[in-house]
Amino acid sequence: MNKDMAWLLLTIIALTSRAIYSIAVKLMSNSLPLSAPSQAVFLASVASVFAVIFSPLLGNLSISGVSDNWMTIAVMAASQGFGNVLFFKGLATLEASITQIVYSSVLIWGAILSVIFLNSTFAVIQLVGIVLLFAAIVLVQHKKGVGRINRGVALILASALMFAIFQVTSAKLATSLTAASYLLFAYAGSAIVVATVYYPNLKKDVQKVSGNVLSFTRITLLSAITSFMYFLFSYFAYKEAPDPGVVVVLLTAQVVLSVVLGIIFLKERQQIPKKLAAAVMALIAGLLIKS
Repeated sequence: MNKDMAWLLLTIIALTSRAIYSIAVKLMSNSLPLSAPSQAVFLASVASVFAVIFSPLLGNLSISGVSDNWMTIAVMAASQGFGNVLFFKGLATLEASITQIVYSSVLIWGAILSVIFLNSTFAVIQLVGIVLLFAAIVLVQHKKGVGRINRGVALILASALMFAIFQVTSAKLATSLTAASYLLFAYAGSAIVVATVYYPNLKKDVQKVSGNVLSFTRITLLSAITSFMYFLFSYFAYKEAPDPGVVVVLLTAQVVLSVVLGIIFLKERQQIPKKLAAAVMALIAGLLIKS
């Protein structure tokens, strides 16, 4: 393959991994009788092992830059941890396809945070994208006779805000930490934060897992592997692409693939036209917001 096009293959693998992850975590949520905090801890813990295993490919583990950025690392770990808790709580009440469409609101939160902290400004086309994304979210969660927002949707919106904070802090840490160190802090740090806050839940759920180790291991591994692959291949795609902004735009295509995979593998076949329309709207909105 042409070396100049390697970044495109990396991007495709990354967005495919993210879409498969959306299916894997839904299976994890449906199959394991665990609380959302415990699911977040187990997933992050397993993924942190992969971060250690693959660290030689990512600049090796290093404490360089940690002392100067400990506060940012703490915020990054906490936002990832609590973002996962909210995500799993919302996912338990929603279809995987709807979850991914609503989660696209991370683009809106990211844009707002960039205005607040990076002094960015919105172009008209970006405002159009934000309105379009809001319309997609309203469309996919709207039910006749119900005038208030679905609780699951509200939880995913809150989760997206946490992950937008995670993205902002990650961008800052990218210049100070090796990729290996960043991934380890992101995964292990978030696991430690959530385990500390929700220790009673975790203690009870460990006992449940002990009686169903095989099923737990299989589903958690699939979720952790696809999560890590998304981070890993996105990192290399950003690194190899002539314009990293193009990678950001292309990665938004995962929302459409997530809907299709949900229809195929999770039998989420209610209101398919509405889901596909909302997914395409979210994709177009992402292109506009990231333009």
